[in-house]
Amino acid sequence: LSDAKGSFQIPTDLGLVTVGSNTIPAERLQGLPVGTGYRIRVLSSKPQTTSPGSLPFGIKGPALTGSPSVTGSPFCPGGTLKVSYTVPVGGCAFSATNEFRVQLSNSSGSFAIPVDLGLFTPGTVNDIVLPPGTVGGTGYRLRIASTSPVQYSANSSLFTVSAPSFSGTPT
Repeated sequence: LSDAKGSFQIPTDLGLVTVGSNTIPAERLQGLPVGTGYRIRVLSSKPQTTSPGSLPFGIKGPALTGSPSVTGSPFCPGGTLKVSYTVPVGGCAFSATNEFRVQLSNSSGSFAIPVDLGLFTPGTVNDIVLPPGTVGGTGYRLRIASTSPVQYSANSSLFTVSAPSFSGTPT
Protein backbone atom coordinates (compact mmCIF):
# COMPACT_ATOMS: atom_id res chain seq x y z
CA LEU A 1 0.00 0.00 0.00
CA SER A 2 1.30 3.45 -0.88
CA ASP A 3 1.11 6.46 1.41
CA ALA A 4 -1.91 8.78 1.21
CA LYS A 5 -0.23 10.67 -1.66
CA GLY A 6 0.32 7.54 -3.79
CA SER A 7 4.07 7.13 -3.16
CA PHE A 8 5.55 3.65 -2.70
CA GLN A 9 8.80 5.05 -1.27
CA ILE A 10 7.94 3.53 2.15
CA PRO A 11 5.10 1.08 1.39
CA THR A 12 2.83 -0.53 4.01
CA ASP A 13 2.78 -4.34 3.81
CA LEU A 14 -0.82 -5.55 3.93
CA GLY A 15 0.19 -9.20 4.23
CA LEU A 16 -0.58 -12.16 2.03
CA VAL A 17 -3.50 -12.10 -0.36
CA THR A 18 -4.99 -15.18 -2.00
CA VAL A 19 -4.82 -15.31 -5.80
CA GLY A 20 -8.19 -14.29 -7.21
CA SER A 21 -9.23 -12.46 -4.04
CA ASN A 22 -9.88 -8.74 -4.34
CA THR A 23 -10.70 -8.10 -0.69
CA ILE A 24 -8.43 -6.65 1.98
CA PRO A 25 -9.69 -7.03 5.56
CA ALA A 26 -10.51 -3.60 7.05
CA GLU A 27 -8.41 -4.38 10.16
CA ARG A 28 -5.30 -4.08 8.00
CA LEU A 29 -6.21 -0.47 7.20
CA GLN A 30 -6.93 0.69 10.76
CA GLY A 31 -4.76 3.51 11.99
CA LEU A 32 -3.87 4.77 8.52
CA PRO A 33 -4.30 8.48 7.88
CA VAL A 34 -7.42 9.51 5.99
CA GLY A 35 -6.61 10.31 2.38
CA THR A 36 -7.71 9.96 -1.25
CA GLY A 37 -4.43 9.17 -3.03
CA TYR A 38 -3.72 5.63 -1.82
CA ARG A 39 -2.69 2.98 -4.36
CA ILE A 40 -2.06 -0.75 -4.11
CA ARG A 41 0.49 -2.88 -5.92
CA VAL A 42 1.14 -6.60 -5.72
CA LEU A 43 4.54 -8.17 -5.22
CA SER A 44 4.84 -11.77 -6.38
CA SER A 45 7.58 -14.10 -5.19
CA LYS A 46 7.30 -16.75 -7.95
CA PRO A 47 7.99 -15.34 -10.44
CA GLN A 48 9.46 -12.31 -8.71
CA THR A 49 7.58 -9.32 -10.12
CA THR A 50 5.82 -6.14 -9.02
CA SER A 51 2.56 -4.96 -10.53
CA PRO A 52 2.03 -1.32 -11.44
CA GLY A 53 0.17 0.70 -8.83
CA SER A 54 -3.62 0.70 -8.89
CA LEU A 55 -5.75 3.73 -9.58
CA PRO A 56 -5.94 6.06 -6.55
CA PHE A 57 -8.59 5.34 -3.92
CA GLY A 58 -9.55 6.81 -0.59
CA ILE A 59 -9.44 5.64 3.00
CA LYS A 60 -12.09 7.14 5.21
CA GLY A 61 -11.92 7.44 8.96
CA PRO A 62 -14.32 8.13 11.78
CA ALA A 63 -15.45 11.73 12.04
CA LEU A 64 -16.69 14.05 14.75
CA THR A 65 -19.35 16.28 13.22
CA GLY A 66 -21.65 18.76 14.85
CA SER A 67 -21.08 20.46 18.18
CA PRO A 68 -21.81 19.65 21.82
CA SER A 69 -24.75 21.34 23.51
CA VAL A 70 -24.33 23.02 26.88
CA THR A 71 -27.32 23.87 29.05
CA GLY A 72 -27.69 25.97 32.16
CA SER A 73 -25.56 29.06 31.43
CA PRO A 74 -24.43 31.13 33.27
CA PHE A 75 -22.17 28.89 35.33
CA CYS A 76 -20.06 29.48 38.41
CA PRO A 77 -16.44 28.41 38.72
CA GLY A 78 -16.52 24.89 40.17
CA GLY A 79 -20.12 24.50 38.93
CA THR A 80 -21.55 21.67 36.85
CA LEU A 81 -22.39 21.95 33.15
CA LYS A 82 -24.88 19.63 31.45
CA VAL A 83 -23.21 18.61 28.19
CA SER A 84 -24.50 16.34 25.44
CA TYR A 85 -23.08 15.22 22.12
CA THR A 86 -23.88 12.31 19.83
CA VAL A 87 -21.18 10.68 17.74
CA PRO A 88 -22.43 10.27 14.17
CA VAL A 89 -23.44 6.73 13.23
CA GLY A 90 -22.40 5.11 9.99
CA GLY A 91 -19.08 5.41 8.30
CA CYS A 92 -16.02 4.15 10.15
CA ALA A 93 -15.79 3.28 13.82
CA PHE A 94 -13.37 4.81 16.28
CA SER A 95 -10.57 2.61 17.61
CA ALA A 96 -11.41 0.42 20.61
CA THR A 97 -8.80 2.38 22.60
CA ASN A 98 -10.37 5.75 21.73
CA GLU A 99 -11.46 8.11 24.48
CA PHE A 100 -13.78 11.07 24.08
CA ARG A 101 -12.78 14.07 26.18
CA VAL A 102 -14.36 17.46 26.84
CA GLN A 103 -12.19 20.53 26.30
CA LEU A 104 -12.83 24.09 27.50
CA SER A 105 -11.71 27.18 25.61
CA ASN A 106 -10.44 30.33 27.24
CA SER A 107 -12.89 33.17 27.99
CA SER A 108 -12.47 34.45 24.40
CA GLY A 109 -13.47 31.11 22.83
CA SER A 110 -9.92 30.15 21.75
CA PHE A 111 -8.69 26.54 22.00
CA ALA A 112 -5.03 27.53 21.57
CA ILE A 113 -4.43 26.04 25.05
CA PRO A 114 -7.56 23.98 25.81
CA VAL A 115 -8.40 22.88 29.36
CA ASP A 116 -9.18 19.16 29.52
CA LEU A 117 -12.32 18.62 31.61
CA GLY A 118 -12.22 14.83 31.51
CA LEU A 119 -13.84 11.83 29.86
CA PHE A 120 -17.12 12.12 28.03
CA THR A 121 -19.75 9.50 27.18
CA PRO A 122 -21.44 10.32 23.85
CA GLY A 123 -25.18 9.88 23.51
CA THR A 124 -25.99 10.85 27.10
CA VAL A 125 -26.10 14.03 29.17
CA ASN A 126 -22.79 14.34 31.02
CA ASP A 127 -22.19 16.36 34.19
CA ILE A 128 -18.94 18.23 33.58
CA VAL A 129 -17.38 20.27 36.38
CA LEU A 130 -15.73 23.60 35.60
CA PRO A 131 -12.37 24.06 37.34
CA PRO A 132 -12.81 26.16 40.53
CA GLY A 133 -10.32 28.79 39.30
CA THR A 134 -12.11 29.49 36.00
CA VAL A 135 -12.23 33.26 35.49
CA GLY A 136 -15.48 35.00 34.59
CA GLY A 137 -16.26 35.66 30.95
CA THR A 138 -18.95 35.49 28.28
CA GLY A 139 -17.04 33.80 25.44
CA TYR A 140 -16.43 30.27 26.68
CA ARG A 141 -16.97 27.25 24.41
CA LEU A 142 -16.62 23.49 24.70
CA ARG A 143 -15.61 20.90 22.13
CA ILE A 144 -15.30 17.13 22.12
CA ALA A 145 -11.91 15.58 21.33
CA SER A 146 -11.28 11.98 20.30
CA THR A 147 -7.92 10.35 21.00
CA SER A 148 -7.73 7.62 18.33
CA PRO A 149 -7.71 9.18 15.80
CA VAL A 150 -7.22 12.69 17.17
CA GLN A 151 -10.17 14.80 16.00
CA TYR A 152 -12.28 17.65 17.34
CA SER A 153 -15.98 18.41 17.09
CA ALA A 154 -17.20 21.82 16.09
CA ASN A 155 -17.28 24.29 18.99
CA SER A 156 -20.33 24.67 21.20
CA SER A 157 -22.31 27.87 21.36
CA LEU A 158 -20.93 30.59 23.62
CA PHE A 159 -21.69 30.38 27.32
CA THR A 160 -20.96 32.50 30.36
CA VAL A 161 -18.95 31.81 33.49
CA SER A 162 -19.88 34.32 36.19
CA ALA A 163 -17.09 35.79 38.28
CA PRO A 164 -17.64 35.53 42.02
CA SER A 165 -18.96 38.78 43.43
CA PHE A 166 -18.80 40.12 46.96
CA SER A 167 -21.00 42.62 48.68
CA GLY A 168 -20.78 44.37 51.97
CA THR A 169 -18.12 46.33 53.72
CA PRO A 170 -14.74 44.83 54.64
CA THR A 171 -14.11 44.71 58.37
